[in-house]
Amino acid sequence: MIKNTVVQRNTVSNCLGSGLHVDHTMVSTGNQIRDNVLFNNKVQLSVSDYSNYNGPGATAPYHVATFNGVYSGNVLYAAGADQLCMKQYSVYSPNAVDYGTFSNNKYFSPYEELSILWFNTNSGVQKLFTLERWQLERSEDAGSTRSPLRSSMYTTLSEISGNLMTSGTFDANVAGWGGWPTNAQVTRDLTYLDNGALKAFLPNNNVYPEFSMRSPDLFSVQNGQWYRMRFSIQSNVHGVVRAGVKGSTQLTSGNTIHERKVPFDGQRRDMEFYFQSTLTDQGMAQFINTYTEPQYWLDNVQVHRVQVQPVVPLQDHVLLVNDQATPQVLSIPTGCWSDVNGVVQGATATIPAFGSKVIYRIVGSGCNVVSQHTVGAKVFLGGALNWGGGVMRSDLRSLGLIPTVEPYTALGLSLENAGATVTSTMLQVTGDQAIVDWVVLELRNADAGYSVAARKAALVKANGEVISTDGTSQVLFSVPTAGKHLVIRHRNHLPAMTAAPLSANAAVVDMTSLNTTLYGIEPLQTESGKRALWPGDVNGNGAIKYTGLVNDRDPVLVAIGSVIPSSTVQGYRAEDINLDGWTKYSGPGNDRDFILYSVGGSVPTTVRLGQLP
Repeated sequence: MIKNTVVQRNTVSNCLGSGLHVDHTMVSTGNQIRDNVLFNNKVQLSVSDYSNYNGPGATAPYHVATFNGVYSGNVLYAAGADQLCMKQYSVYSPNAVDYGTFSNNKYFSPYEELSILWFNTNSGVQKLFTLERWQLERSEDAGSTRSPLRSSMYTTLSEISGNLMTSGTFDANVAGWGGWPTNAQVTRDLTYLDNGALKAFLPNNNVYPEFSMRSPDLFSVQNGQWYRMRFSIQSNVHGVVRAGVKGSTQLTSGNTIHERKVPFDGQRRDMEFYFQSTLTDQGMAQFINTYTEPQYWLDNVQVHRVQVQPVVPLQDHVLLVNDQATPQVLSIPTGCWSDVNGVVQGATATIPAFGSKVIYRIVGSGCNVVSQHTVGAKVFLGGALNWGGGVMRSDLRSLGLIPTVEPYTALGLSLENAGATVTSTMLQVTGDQAIVDWVVLELRNADAGYSVAARKAALVKANGEVISTDGTSQVLFSVPTAGKHLVIRHRNHLPAMTAAPLSANAAVVDMTSLNTTLYGIEPLQTESGKRALWPGDVNGNGAIKYTGLVNDRDPVLVAIGSVIPSSTVQGYRAEDINLDGWTKYSGPGNDRDFILYSVGGSVPTTVRLGQLP
């Protein structure tokens, strides 16, 4: 029986099984797994409740819904495509077991992004997750990050053929692309990717639960020859597509020449993988998704016959270990290297006593390659701003109303850091460094539809500085920030977006300054040489309306009870437009006036639209 045990600062590598296995009995409690480095194991971390049936306190049916373990600060580094960062077993119920709090871990799996496996042995159900989907669906791993690399186990020595796909760009149409079942829809769409993309959509399972979509191109594949497949994929939902090549002789069977699971979500993924054909046939590209993950956008599909060379993962991913009782200075291999925190390494690294560090090779010319994707920002919220002093009020903080968990996931936004939290220490700071509220930083691609690349919840201080949940002034994304537009959102203010893409990583966008060029007409409220987001979008539909259908004034009246206009209600509410902690319809400091001011004041039927494409 293990209780109140801390497993900390261990290094485990090169195991054929789990690097660290945490099994539970029904009375396991108070255990912490912290700051361990698990590298190149078949499974870096496995967690189970298998021993419930015969461990201390065993009582049928042996299911414990929640444990209170802590898993924080661990490096889970899968150095091969057949390895997992984490595997969780749930044995005694079809419901998932909550094993505790996971946070600030590193899930590095450069050769296979689907690196988290949940396996319910009771129902036989298995599901693979990206870190982002795991964070969203399980509300876990706040502050955790993944590898910025999407690498392949092979490289191209030479292209033996040209592109075998003649209809994979969708710049004009999606003619010939389709499949079964017949209720699936294949259309050309400009929402994501490049100059038009194919949108695949399976609305339901009325005919069949999976949509097998195939290309009209038939191309020769030869037994024993190597091929490289490339494509771009993106979606507005989380899902997985089975992508590959199917032979003409395999059409009546479930066999394929090659198939690989590829995740999709709001990030753009430019995928590349290799396969060796197992037969000589006429092949076609094939993509399969399910109705529960109904839609994705596809572009830039290519297949080339190539000559390949396998990569040796442990040449590009290295564990530095110090087995001595004093710190040691170890040499870094020749080339350009980064650690898991995105810090580019020099010629040596100091490793603490009995410690270790994982480094990976940065592909590029020289060590000026950017290994972290960050952006800084400054913004004022018009509802809370003291225009004369240029500092926002922090009434929500002083009244204890700011939620410790970001509110935007509940509002329907997909975030890289869903479930992110703010510490009580940060909420105790006063003055111009005080926290005013949660905001969202959104990256948009510089494509025709300004498609969303990533979003992150962050915090804004009274002086307008946007900070990450760990208090740093740069917000880290899993996708490059350079070349993307920055949008700043708030739950009851209109968003604003930079007119030009960010020119470099770690740029700082000051939306309070008149010198920052933004997208659209009057994107911000401007007074006394300062700028702020327009306040009053109570219903979050991207427009501010004082009258008419779906206006923003009526919710304020409803919030206070609809009967006595002078009533007030306290709380963290969208109707509290001036962010003073109180919703007021009339009298001094009321919220209704902010809506009227934002639409222009003199003509209440005017509508102010958020300036986003």
